Formats: sequence, structure tokens, C-alpha cells
Amino acid sequence: MNINTSIKDGRAVIAVTEDAVHKDYAEILPALEKAGQLDEVAFDLKQMYYIMSSQIAELLGVKKWAAKGNIPVALLNVNPGVYQVLEMTNLLNLFIIRQDYSCYSLDELMDMFNSPENADAVSAYLSSPYT
Repeated sequence: MNINTSIKDGRAVIAVTEDAVHKDYAEILPALEKAGQLDEVAFDLKQMYYIMSSQIAELLGVKKWAAKGNIPVALLNVNPGVYQVLEMTNLLNLFIIRQDYSCYSLDELMDMFNSPENADAVSAYLSSPYT
């Protein structure tokens, strides 16, 4: 599956892969509308290393839908290639961009922990329930 939508506590997280096509995105809006009141719609892009114009159009479609309900839209775990495309198209200001470690499995977090530039943030996330 190229898109997986989970809704919990007023937050919709939509995990997207780079292979997602229009018919995959077509399932998003009905799921969001069925969810009722949402505080945030977030796209987890950790498995997306490039983004096509059709995928940008789908993100903008969800952004437009969310704007009607004053719901913020976030892009989580954006890889550098996708970030550069959004920056070049001047679309960064339309979305909240942030790293969200809750979208990663423990194995993925441990791999990230071994990277010096991520070690502090991953360590803080993993220890947060205990502080």
C-alpha cells in the first residue's frame, strides 16, 4: 500500500511513499471527512525521496480542504530532495515542516541514533517518557 492513513486523538497522520498515485490519494479526503473534528492533518514523508508535480497537487488539494476547516497541515520527516523541490516551488510557507520521531519504528530510531547529527534528538525523544 502506498498510503496509510491513521487517525487518533484528532490527529490524522498519512504515511506516503514515493510510489503513491492519484487513486491512492483519492482515499484520503473521504477518510478525513469521516473522521470528524481534526486538530491537524500530517503527511509522513519519510519514505518519499522525491516528489512529482502530481503529488504536490494532491498535497495542495488536502491543504485546500483543510483550510476550509482551519486545520493545519504538517509535512513530517521531509527528506532533502523533497524539501528542495518544495523550496524551489515556493511552497514551504504553506505547510508546517517538522521532524516527528513517533512515526519511526524502534529499529529505524536506533539506526538514526547511530548518526551523530541525529543522536541528540533521537535520544531526547526516546527518553521523554522517563523525564
